Amino acid sequence: NVVYLLFYCLALLLADGIWAADGDAQPSVEIITPQSVRRQATPKAQDVNAGTPTAAPKPSDSMDYWENDDFVPFEGPFKDIGEFDWSLSKIVFAENKGNTILSPFSVKLLMSLLFEASAAGTLTQQQLRLATPTIVTHYQSREFYKNIFAGLKKKSNDYTVHFGTRIYVDQFVTPRQRYAAILEKHYLTELKQEDFTKPKETTEAINSWVSNITNEHIKDLVKEDDVQNSVMLMLNAVYFRGLWRKAFNRTIQLPFHVSADESKTTDFMLADGLYYFYESKELDAKILRIPYKGKQYAMTVILPNSKSGIQTFVRQIDTVLLHRIKWLMDEVECRVILPKFHFDMTSELKDALIKLGISQIFTTEASLPSLARGQGVQNRLQVSNVIQKAGIIVDEKGSTAYAASEVSLVNKFGDDEFVMFNANHPFLFTIEDETTGTILFTGKVVDPTL
Repeated sequence: NVVYLLFYCLALLLADGIWAADGDAQPSVEIITPQSVRRQATPKAQDVNAGTPTAAPKPSDSMDYWENDDFVPFEGPFKDIGEFDWSLSKIVFAENKGNTILSPFSVKLLMSLLFEASAAGTLTQQQLRLATPTIVTHYQSREFYKNIFAGLKKKSNDYTVHFGTRIYVDQFVTPRQRYAAILEKHYLTELKQEDFTKPKETTEAINSWVSNITNEHIKDLVKEDDVQNSVMLMLNAVYFRGLWRKAFNRTIQLPFHVSADESKTTDFMLADGLYYFYESKELDAKILRIPYKGKQYAMTVILPNSKSGIQTFVRQIDTVLLHRIKWLMDEVECRVILPKFHFDMTSELKDALIKLGISQIFTTEASLPSLARGQGVQNRLQVSNVIQKAGIIVDEKGSTAYAASEVSLVNKFGDDEFVMFNANHPFLFTIEDETTGTILFTGKVVDPTL
């Protein structure tokens, strides 16, 4: 008999928008549940080539706004670690023709937990290293995550990051104490024993933890069947809520070209200001960096010049090229026109990981001796699947973003040249912790109306 492990990754992204619960005036966004977003009437469509003078916040309102946005791309001992992130994302994007969101960080972390449990010199260990190709030893892996966790644990009034990792095991499984200690100390991961013969109670306990981490946006990730058919569940949750450093101050309706032959009218956000931007001839695309408040996180939008063929464009993405582009970006006057969008999805990542060469963990040949001891499970543990639930809503800042439609618009920049970044057709995005180079989220927007 084979004992199965089931992996879950929960990735919840809250990009800047409306947070209006109980009169709370602090702006933010909701995620996962579209019904939770409080929407207001949208003004009539207007000319995006003109714009109202953008009122900058008072210095007392946001000192972060007035400080220089001195962007320096991350360079460190593990700077090539993003190779796995994009390789996995490209496969998932190719398999899903619609809107897609993924947290490569969550998947990578779970692979690293298995790396710690794998036997030295085995094919299992060699394959798990593909998730972190520049990391060779357990010591390097622990140092790598030490830096990431230090960044994620930073406290700020400008953003909220919740994350947690747990391994739930059946009561008859005895985890190795050394493995449990390593996970707790170096990976901030808890091991919890539950009675899997009581699937209802165990499911409720697990989902309660998930709900707490995700601010109640996901309440029923694990089903009773998952508990009955497994002996161990490994879960990771990431929850991010951020405020734009420069708020979008207008919302208008414009057409979004979902394909060469079809367009849909939807809400777009407008902002004028200084942004890091680059137009790549190699990718035939425009790249824009939109920072969040707090000087740690940023969204990068990759907009192909072609309004059709996003699936073909995805195949052209190259990690080395993207890293080089970051160093080529210049801060320019820019008019940003970005659609509001919100969606969620559940991904089964087993096939994608197999395509990347991580396959033995899903077979009876898996070598994970450090996970648990006892003849009942040792050398019989294998992974059944890796499942991720992720969601995102991107919105503007606060209810004041909606202006009356009869307002006359003028060009903020006068006669000066400025870049027009109009994301009115399918594009890609990332959310990155720029202090560590960690890509928390990657995504593809094909139809913002869905």
